[in-house]
Amino acid sequence: MHKLYTQFYAQRLFTLTEANKIVKDYQVCKNALQRLLKKNQIKRITSGLYYIIPIDNKDFYPDPIHIASKLRENAIISCNSALYTYKIYTKENTIYSIATHASKIRLKDITYRFLTKKPEIGINELEYTAPYAKVEIRITDFERTIIDCLWNKSIHIDQLINAIKYAKSINIPLTIPKIVTYLEKLKKPILYHKIGFVLEAVKEHYTISESDLEPIKKKLSKKIFYFRERGLRLTRPRYVFNNTWRVMIHEKNYVMIYPKKE
Repeated sequence: MHKLYTQFYAQRLFTLTEANKIVKDYQVCKNALQRLLKKNQIKRITSGLYYIIPIDNKDFYPDPIHIASKLRENAIISCNSALYTYKIYTKENTIYSIATHASKIRLKDITYRFLTKKPEIGINELEYTAPYAKVEIRITDFERTIIDCLWNKSIHIDQLINAIKYAKSINIPLTIPKIVTYLEKLKKPILYHKIGFVLEAVKEHYTISESDLEPIKKKLSKKIFYFRERGLRLTRPRYVFNNTWRVMIHEKNYVMIYPKKE
């Protein structure tokens, strides 16, 4: 077996750049990859990204989160995909990552969407367990993930709140000072309103006090912001105003978050 095949057998997925570190001559490396492709020992996912065909599984295809982490240099798993990686949200057909340039690519019924959200704060290295190996990925921490979900409108508000509540049940910590620091660096007024509403909704689960929320309340603007969500039309009669955080919430979601008392 060629050393590229054996070197990447355990991890399954690799880039041309990684292969070139093993076979130092670029053209020799490219030629070796072409031979492996012809022998059906590896397959190409897209330009510069390959995976090993295991000896005992000719139908193998890599894990989507693992693919997303390799599709762009230094890609960072984010939004709903980070929630899924933390095991507090369901799997979706869109994988969100942060990269240098915004783009999207569709591979095997999965859409890989790359966002450009700066500054690079709240980023962790994580050992992710794919079905075939433990691999290192970069991922937004829990606090940054919540902010990114709100910023990108990637998830319905009730789904996000339920995910945060579930996170508490599996002992994922939520640090309010981190959120305040990230908001200050991101400098997006709407996020203070949205994150404040979300934290208010989960404060009993995470024992969040009024003093914890005060730094966020001080940054509220006089504007009223809408929670615009995928699949929901902005029709005023169907929205409910929350005076504390000066946000308009779709009636359906508002009732889910704050059930009417009998």
